[in-house]
Amino acid sequence: MLRFKRFAPLGSIFVLAILAAIFPSAALADHPQPVRHAVQRLAKELEVLAADVRVVEFEEVTWRDSSLGVPQPGEAYLTVLTPGYRVQLSVAGETFVYHTDMHDHAVRAAGPIEAAKPVVEPPGQMPSEPWTDPGTTPASVQAVADKCRADLAKRLGIQIGQVAVEYVDPVTFRNSALGLPRPNEVVADAITPGHRLLLEADNLLHVYTAAGTQFRYGGPYEHWFHSLLFIRDGNLMQASFLGTHVEQLVSARELGGDGQQAAISIVPQNEPGGIVIMTQRLGRRPLGELRYITSTGEGEMVILEEVTDVSSAVWVPDTNEPWKVLLLEQGLEFRNAAVSSCGSRWVAFARNLPGIRAVERFDSRHWRLIWGQVGSSDGFTGSLAIPQEATPVRLDWWGDEPEAVLRQPQGMVGYRLVTSADGWQLHRDPSVELPGDELRLSRSETLKLEKTEANGQLAVQVVLARFDGQQTHLATLENFQARRTSVTFDKRFAFITGVRADAFHFFIVDLASGQVLIEGDSARFGWPIEPFARSPREFGAILGP
Repeated sequence: MLRFKRFAPLGSIFVLAILAAIFPSAALADHPQPVRHAVQRLAKELEVLAADVRVVEFEEVTWRDSSLGVPQPGEAYLTVLTPGYRVQLSVAGETFVYHTDMHDHAVRAAGPIEAAKPVVEPPGQMPSEPWTDPGTTPASVQAVADKCRADLAKRLGIQIGQVAVEYVDPVTFRNSALGLPRPNEVVADAITPGHRLLLEADNLLHVYTAAGTQFRYGGPYEHWFHSLLFIRDGNLMQASFLGTHVEQLVSARELGGDGQQAAISIVPQNEPGGIVIMTQRLGRRPLGELRYITSTGEGEMVILEEVTDVSSAVWVPDTNEPWKVLLLEQGLEFRNAAVSSCGSRWVAFARNLPGIRAVERFDSRHWRLIWGQVGSSDGFTGSLAIPQEATPVRLDWWGDEPEAVLRQPQGMVGYRLVTSADGWQLHRDPSVELPGDELRLSRSETLKLEKTEANGQLAVQVVLARFDGQQTHLATLENFQARRTSVTFDKRFAFITGVRADAFHFFIVDLASGQVLIEGDSARFGWPIEPFARSPREFGAILGP
């Protein structure tokens, strides 16, 4: 049963949020272009992802005329032999046949006609209360619920009998995107009554939205407690783990961009829910800038009871909530930064830019730690030198004191910044977690990345190792070289970045199921890109009451 409790606005309280995007499979790229066009045509008609369309078979044929074997009454066609393909496709257990030419013309020759157009129930016929008993799903919803069950079974590689309808309730969507708008998608701007469904499989809940016979997959329930942040054309963007709900949070102009500005790092701050952006202005006189982006509007906490063991609450941002951009410091080169849990203090690694002496006692060869007050116009208020042979690796703020990881000749070393009479001082701390190919998730489990080969190419295996020596293989990332691995704050998802075909690539892996939620590159999203502990603004259509 799903119950919602609304809390009064809590200002700067934030709880984890997530996203997962699904792209067409790599195998589709191996098919002839007319077959790929038929897949895209069907996906558009049914309003599903191209990845949801399975190519059953196809054959090369020659049609007698330009009707491609599907003549329409009252239409005239050229009587010429027309080479093309007969393509059989499948979506959620239903079969469709398309006829194509050798270019971009494809027509449907067979398949459920009613599945091509959305059909929604009149609002007056929709119950006002949700149904929470899987055995009493209304007949008006049963058909699309069965389609959703078949779709999820196919995604997970299980039998449809292993998928149960856990929860259904009526929802009115603002347009035909059914609460899951895709990037660059043109949708009908019309109020669309429909339903939200939660399906249970392998002890995990999955979200679907539907209207009439149409449905869209919203990913596992827990994904919606995270999102992605990325820079595109100088703008700070946010999207869900599905790649939906793409929204500009802060413009390039607000980030100080004037055509010569390049963002070099995004550092989401989990506890205060803010974002640190490091930029560097290009040109003859480069200029580094450090900014903190924080929410200034009111939101509310929604408590979700008896739904999942992962989280019981999520922060619902105000859809009109503004973001405030604060300049912390400029004139230096920055690497890594962190803001205190109350959002009042900050710390960063910094050094002078090569050839420019901006701050006394700083040089361009050695990094220093600097700190200051958020919102102060005085810039940094203190600094200390780090070992000259050391380079920064990571900087976080846990509790009252920041912690740092430095790469030194003997390897990576963890430090904690502790308060002294002269300000902060670095003290070695073996409890500080060091990054690497192994990340400790708990006392009994460790996440490991192991190099391997798949199909004659380098690959990475994602493995969960237990203290007793048992290992669980989660996923294999083919044709990929990992560079950096991190886990979300709740240690539920791994964010793995690296290189594929000489291009930046990233994966998000569900550590509970081993499912690769999303894989993407800088061309599809932008660069840099990081997971963020906050939900997309518009997620209320998916999870909200």
